[in-house]
Order: sequence, then C-alpha cells, then structure tokens
Amino acid sequence: MCLASALDSKEYHNVQGLVLENPFASIPEMVRVLYPQRWLPYHYLTPFVWDTWSAVRAASNMPQDSLLWRLSRDMLVLLSEKDELVPNWMGMAILDATKSEGRSSVVIQDALHENAWEQRQWVREIARYIDDTGDCP
Repeated sequence: MCLASALDSKEYHNVQGLVLENPFASIPEMVRVLYPQRWLPYHYLTPFVWDTWSAVRAASNMPQDSLLWRLSRDMLVLLSEKDELVPNWMGMAILDATKSEGRSSVVIQDALHENAWEQRQWVREIARYIDDTGDCP
C-alpha cells in the first residue's frame, strides 16, 4: 500500500484492482497483537521498532493522483473468519481509512490465516471482483 500511495496513477493505468487479504494495520500494532502480555519485553519495544510502516496511515494520507487513491475506490478486503494471526479489525481499519464508497470487505467463513484461498467462498469473491473490475484499457 505504501508503494501504491507513492506511484502516479497515470503511469500505471493498466492496474485495475486491489485485493488485500488479511492485511495488518502496522508493524508496531502487529508486535502488540503477537505479544500482548505486559510482562514480556517485546510489548514495550514497539516504540523502538525501526520499521513504522502503517497501512492505515498510507490509506488515510494518500495523494489524489496516486495509484492507491484510484484503486482504493473499488478495492476488496478479504478477511479470514478464524484468523489466528492478524485480527480482522486491522483490515477494517485500513478499509475505513480509505473513506471510499465502492470498497468492500468479505469475511471468508471458517478460514484461518493461511488457508482462505482453499475455501469456495474465496474463489467466488475473487472471480466476482475480477468480473466487476472489468477489462484493462
């Protein structure tokens, strides 16, 4: 997402869609999710994480001429119902940060973080998104 927010939409006119599957909001947030116990030193190390990349920040501060701005208007966020690694609220936070009307999210029933693509619902949603996105110009 950070790369797409830095790219000019006009230079990448052939890119027609954006699908995020089980996305995480930021690296510091993932550290807090993976190590929630306050007695572990990792919990207190998040201020020292060098890579502070944030998908939520990229989505909320994207320039209007960026590739991300254009793609986020109709992007699809796929969330696994039983994701044991990335909480679904992170994907929803990214979706909310885009403030675009055409965006949508789908919760893949009974899916874990690594096996959503094996579910029929995932295949149907991807096929529908590709059909709805249309042909490249």
